[in-house]
Amino acid sequence: MTLGPLELLLMLIPLAIYIGLIAGVIYLIVQVARNSNDIKQNSQAIAQLREAQKNGPSAGQGPHS
Repeated sequence: MTLGPLELLLMLIPLAIYIGLIAGVIYLIVQVARNSNDIKQNSQAIAQLREAQKNGPSAGQGPHS
């Protein structure tokens, strides 16, 4: 029994869907990891700004230094 092109294509569709789902999950994991790093960096920057505001401008850190 030989498979025609249509039967072969129908057999490959589930494999293509499976590969697409795996790629989508990997993409989402990468995006969440990047977003987490961005949030961490933004939080650190905000903490530094708040600390600088709390301490006031010191020598060498003002806009006119």
